Amino acid sequence: MQSFHNKNLILDSFRDEWLDCRIKNSFVADCECAGLFLGMLKKNNSHAFISRRLRTAHRLFMGKNLWRNSNLKDSWDIEFSVCNFKSQKIFIKFNLVNKNLNKNLNKKIFVDDLLEVSQKIFTKKFYWDWLRGLWGSSGNVYFPKNGYSLSLLIPNFITRNIAVNILEKTKLSWFERHNEFNLRNHEDIVTFLNNIGLPSAALKLEEIAIFKSVRNQLNRSRNSETANIKRSVEASREQVKIAQKIIDNGLLDSLPKKLKDLVILRLEDPEASLSELGKNLSPQIKKSAVKYRWVSIMKFISNS
Repeated sequence: MQSFHNKNLILDSFRDEWLDCRIKNSFVADCECAGLFLGMLKKNNSHAFISRRLRTAHRLFMGKNLWRNSNLKDSWDIEFSVCNFKSQKIFIKFNLVNKNLNKNLNKKIFVDDLLEVSQKIFTKKFYWDWLRGLWGSSGNVYFPKNGYSLSLLIPNFITRNIAVNILEKTKLSWFERHNEFNLRNHEDIVTFLNNIGLPSAALKLEEIAIFKSVRNQLNRSRNSETANIKRSVEASREQVKIAQKIIDNGLLDSLPKKLKDLVILRLEDPEASLSELGKNLSPQIKKSAVKYRWVSIMKFISNS
């Protein structure tokens, strides 16, 4: 249970699972590459693909080797560099070089190829693979004090125009805020993670939800029990005061026997609950009957 509280470890496990996602075929690889690179596109500049996530390079070139499985490699070579600008955090910059580019050909912008792939997913229904790439480059899961949320940060209008149509296809409740699209509903987040190929991440969130539900239920039960004990103690103290007042004023013999026995029993056992008082009377009575008799005693006191 302690691991649930380490948010960084949880998020790292999500991203590690993303690195190991299976690549079914070359078109699926194209879709994920399109989402991945469009998620790294900064300030609408088609030549600047920048990521602060070293995992993006890992996903592209190591392990499952997304780029090697993609058809995009047939036309493009990738050059990338690891930068550390003005002592900021390390980031990766990707540059794409067209293999067929020469003086007799118009320059083919890499973004155009990505957009072409992105358009095809609507007919072939591979938008979840596109979203897997987008989540890998610009997605996150946040764990605020209550619950959690999933977000996709899209800082350029080129990607946003595609993403709006794709996210609509998911049938999930997305909230748009500035450059972010967010999911806040637990079921929607689990559905999203499952569909982009992260079932272990979805299961982890289910476990967290169950853990929090049980914890909250225990807290409510404990708080309720504490409140009941407090009310019982306060009621017992008030009854002891009333019983002692009856004794001090010499009114005990004026009470009916059943009320007299209850007053004496309360003084003998100041900490007993109403249920315990009822069981100790002869004959035994229920808690509700004990409560009713105390009402009668209070009326007797007020009229005396």
